[in-house]
Amino acid sequence: MKLRVKIAVVTGAARTPRGRIGEPAGIAAIAAFLASDDSISMPGRTLYADGGRLPLNHTVPAAA
Repeated sequence: MKLRVKIAVVTGAARTPRGRIGEPAGIAAIAAFLASDDSISMPGRTLYADGGRLPLNHTVPAAA
């Protein structure tokens, strides 16, 4: 992995409550849930696979 990409990954992970970036398996799990009968009571919802970052967008400054 190139140094700039590594820095971007570490910086991005540091800005999420979970302290890590997402993995493809996380997106697959969301897709499987939405395709299942368990999601029947979630009409018109949006799920964000961002490690909890969305609520912090306006409260945590971006790293320089």
